[in-house]
Amino acid sequence: MAEERQDAPAPGAARSFSWFLQQIGDGSLHHDLTNELREMATAMNQYVQDFRGAPKGKIVLTLDFKLDKQAFEVSGSFKITKPKAPAAGAVMWTDKANNFTQQHPSQMQLFPAGVRSLDS
Repeated sequence: MAEERQDAPAPGAARSFSWFLQQIGDGSLHHDLTNELREMATAMNQYVQDFRGAPKGKIVLTLDFKLDKQAFEVSGSFKITKPKAPAAGAVMWTDKANNFTQQHPSQMQLFPAGVRSLDS
C-alpha cells in the first residue's frame, strides 16, 4: 500500500479562500456577498452623482469556527456600511452671552428694527 504524504491535500480540499467561502451555507454567503458588492458600487456611484466628493463604504466579513470531535462547523455573516448622505449643517456665531446666532454679532444690521410696514 502506498504511503500518503503528510503535506499532500486530501481530495476535494480547499486550495483557495474563494473556494472555501463558496462552500459556506451551500454558497448562499458567497451569493449574498456578491449581490451586496454590486449594491455597494451602486450606492457609491449614486453618492457621487448626488453629493460629489469621495464616498466611503465597508464590508466586514465574519467567519465563526467551532471544532467538535475533529469536525469543523463554519458559519459566516457580514455587515455592510454604505455611504450616507452628508449631514445638513449651519454656520453660526455666538454673542457676548455665548448664545448661538445666525447673524454675525460684529456686523452692523441693515434693518436693525426689522422691516417697516407700509400700511401706516
